[in-house]
Amino acid sequence: MTVPGVTHAEQVVVIGCHYDGEASSTQSANDDGSGCAIELGVAKALATYWRANHLYPARTLRFVIYDAEEQGIYGSFHYVNQTINGDSANII
Repeated sequence: MTVPGVTHAEQVVVIGCHYDGEASSTQSANDDGSGCAIELGVAKALATYWRANHLYPARTLRFVIYDAEEQGIYGSFHYVNQTINGDSANII
């Protein structure tokens, strides 16, 4: 999900998490699952606040949920190298 910024729309803040876990891990729900739940909760809380106060963020916010991070940071690597084609100059 992307929320466009109003004063510095070209500046992008990436808020990310990953949902994948290791089958052998007993911590995946605490690390991976809770991180995504928190990210979604933050997005919902911000949206509620912005709507109630007729506000938008100054910078563009991009909420990203990655996969295959535990296996070698493949999701975030793909995001940087395929989705934004390495153009990270505006990611702050």
